[in-house]
Amino acid sequence: MDNNNLKILYWADFKKSYSRHLLKRVSAYCPQCEFEIIEDIWQISHDEFDLSQYDIIMLQSTDVTKFSSDEKEREKIGDRLDEFVDSGKKLIVTHDIIYRRTRNITLQQMFNYQVNNFQRETDVPYSKTAYCKQVHAFSSLTSNFLLADGEICWGDTDKLHEKEIFFDTLITNPQTGKKITVPLVIGKVYNGDGQLIWLNTGDTYEDPPRPITELDENFIKLLAECINIDLRKLKNMESDGSDILPYLSKCDFSKPFSFICYTAANSARVYEICLFLDKLGINYYLDFKNITSSTPGSDGWKDNVHAALNHENCHSAFVFLSENFFESDNCYFEIKQMNNFEKPFVPILMSISMAVDRMIGLINSWSPLLNDEKIQTYKDILAIKRKPDMSGFEVNQLVYHCHRNMSQFLNPQLIYTISQQCSVSPDINLEDKDAIEKIIQECKEITNSL
Repeated sequence: MDNNNLKILYWADFKKSYSRHLLKRVSAYCPQCEFEIIEDIWQISHDEFDLSQYDIIMLQSTDVTKFSSDEKEREKIGDRLDEFVDSGKKLIVTHDIIYRRTRNITLQQMFNYQVNNFQRETDVPYSKTAYCKQVHAFSSLTSNFLLADGEICWGDTDKLHEKEIFFDTLITNPQTGKKITVPLVIGKVYNGDGQLIWLNTGDTYEDPPRPITELDENFIKLLAECINIDLRKLKNMESDGSDILPYLSKCDFSKPFSFICYTAANSARVYEICLFLDKLGINYYLDFKNITSSTPGSDGWKDNVHAALNHENCHSAFVFLSENFFESDNCYFEIKQMNNFEKPFVPILMSISMAVDRMIGLINSWSPLLNDEKIQTYKDILAIKRKPDMSGFEVNQLVYHCHRNMSQFLNPQLIYTISQQCSVSPDINLEDKDAIEKIIQECKEITNSL
């Protein structure tokens, strides 16, 4: 599918005048596109209605009953859309299209995803996933924004392994009371060449939804990005955090400082957190900010790390834990040096999938930590109030969101540890949550602008 001169068929279950105004705004971001609106969804089921003339079909349903009343016609639409996407075209749908009650079985099978849960939420927070940032997708949208979707819908998260998630949000599952991550925009390459995109937005108590009546700019951009994106050409270009490095401070060895222990695989997120440490007035040593002539793992790098940890003003360390960390010889070299010089450290969990007992055992075998208290559960590392028997998958979701919005630094336990082990600026009151949230927001604004 060539992105030049695209012809798009659009159907929505609200007034045609709303559709016209909506598409007029969308077309400003898609000048290469020609839109055609159909009022009757059942037209698609007719063989004489030529779908081959279109490159993209967009279906937006705000009411499950609008696309489920006629079983025979519904099945025919599913078959025709399957043929359409199988021919290398793109299908963009909103949540009700593959909601369980619509009984669009063929479409649910195509997406391999059925929406079967919903939770009323007037303003839904959209957050770009790490993948979305890595492939530089949806670049016209900020990392975080709100849409008046009216509800959050989701299906079986185990069915998401073959799809790319571009936006998601963190909610409390009303059935289990547990925090879960649910996707808000997903994409899938279908049969090698076709493209499928599903987005949560488009349903509220109001008719039609507010993003449509108010022509919310974020909603307009979201639709335009779904049209313009080519899922087949996305390449993972994970940031190494180098764009953040110029904003970070060098270590002042004449003052007390903390050592930053991390693996390069987590560098982008670690550097974002270093922004926060800067704002707290914490003086820290970061290898890539203080060592410019030596490759990690080289003798020169090791000499610098050894000297930093042995320095009389090095009084603590931040250790950023992940699967990659435990596989890194360089990280273990730093841990060994920390042990040799008995440096207390603050453990911060970035992500983990290894056995809980093994991980906790390893950490407890290291230098003094948390005022010599041993780690008992994930809670002690995450600084998130959770039960210790949660699965690794749930932990990863919590960790992911925690570091994306730096909310772990609002936890009293972690803040207390930082205040005890690190030299925080006397101008910062760590007990003032509003002040901490303001600092977090300042960091977000910097990273979102990069």
